[in-house]
Amino acid sequence: QDGVFASSPGAPPTASPLPLYPLFLAICLFISGGSLSFCVALSAILGGLITCPVYLAARLYGNWKIAFCAALLFALNPTAIALSPMLLSDTLFLFLIALQTLFFLKFARTHFALFFFASVFTAAVAVFIRPTNLLWILPAVFVLWCMPKFNIRLKVIYSILAFLIYAAVVMPWIFRNH
Repeated sequence: QDGVFASSPGAPPTASPLPLYPLFLAICLFISGGSLSFCVALSAILGGLITCPVYLAARLYGNWKIAFCAALLFALNPTAIALSPMLLSDTLFLFLIALQTLFFLKFARTHFALFFFASVFTAAVAVFIRPTNLLWILPAVFVLWCMPKFNIRLKVIYSILAFLIYAAVVMPWIFRNH
């Protein structure tokens, strides 16, 4: 009512709950005319779609049989099955983490910088669901520096760009809360 998301009237803004999952639910409810069944069905579909990036990531390092087994193991994961039809942020977060991992592994395999930056961007977006992803940028840049394919100049440029992308996504929310 006072135009402030996720805080009590008159209280300063807080960092949680994070806005992406409530936004996802709001869009689902808007599209469906307020149908919770639609939101649950969409969540279950999204949970099933997580197997696609799992398959593609495994396919980067193995044949189709290995990739199929990886996707099947994930699809048959009892926890993932149980959480998919519930209105929990876990499903959306896991979908973004699967994409983030796929992009990062594609970068590690192909050395194409766009995959690295897509991974960084996806990781930053996932922070708005779960703050546990906030520090992911540090190991990502560390792995970049461990890759012998790139010279020092490229590593510095990629690192700076990665931090800028990450900051451009995450910093507005941090500034909003302080």
